Amino acid sequence: MTSHAASHAVATSAPVAVPAHEAPAPSRKNLPWSFRQNAVVRALICVVSGIVVGVCGTLVHRLGAQYNVPIGLLLAFLILVIATWSARARSGIVGLALHLMFSTSVAGFFANFMGDILLPMGFYSTTLSFFSQYVGWLWLGGLIVIPVIFVFFPERWFDINATKKTKAKDRGKMAHGSKETDDVVNARDADNSVDSEVTGDSNKIDNTKEPAESGQSEALVGAGDSINTIESNDSDNAAAAIGVDGSASADSSESDGDKPVEEV
Repeated sequence: MTSHAASHAVATSAPVAVPAHEAPAPSRKNLPWSFRQNAVVRALICVVSGIVVGVCGTLVHRLGAQYNVPIGLLLAFLILVIATWSARARSGIVGLALHLMFSTSVAGFFANFMGDILLPMGFYSTTLSFFSQYVGWLWLGGLIVIPVIFVFFPERWFDINATKKTKAKDRGKMAHGSKETDDVVNARDADNSVDSEVTGDSNKIDNTKEPAESGQSEALVGAGDSINTIESNDSDNAAAAIGVDGSASADSSESDGDKPVEEV
């Protein structure tokens, strides 16, 4: 009875899962600062981000090129990828287009007015390494190709809200599973406690029966001894009575023998 009640309590205490379409939308307060602004401010942030990427990438893209180790180019592409993803996630295709326009404009400005220093291109030399000759072309091409590739990526890859929903759902599943585990453990402990109580009660009943049965057996043994004692006393009394009767008959016979025989 108690085990059934415990299992029923576990079944009724399990939390009810909320459908995904009924779950509340995440608050914008949890998003990064640039994602919480209105559309105009977000677009301006994409413009500034494109300018910064164009300047920083152009300044660092030739690092290590003279040794044929394009460390600067990889660093410039890393900055470009992060900024492009942020622009697409922040303002969609519009933000990505603004970022592309201003980053390439800044790089083109350096190539046209400071090409001999920052973006040397259009020359061939047998004494220079491959990246020393072509790293500028690779950087300008990457500025255009990488944002265009990001246009064809699915929208869910740039949805921060979906990422937060997925993490919240995983945490909810973990909490739900741990709660169910705790309920099962509690129900098992309740069953064990009930079994222990039943076993203790049965042991108490057995311990109570054993002294009673031993007392009854001792009483029966005492009654049997009393009966045997009475029987032995009766037999002794009967023997004593027989002895008395025998002595009386002997005395009477002796007295009869002593009497004189009357003459006929």
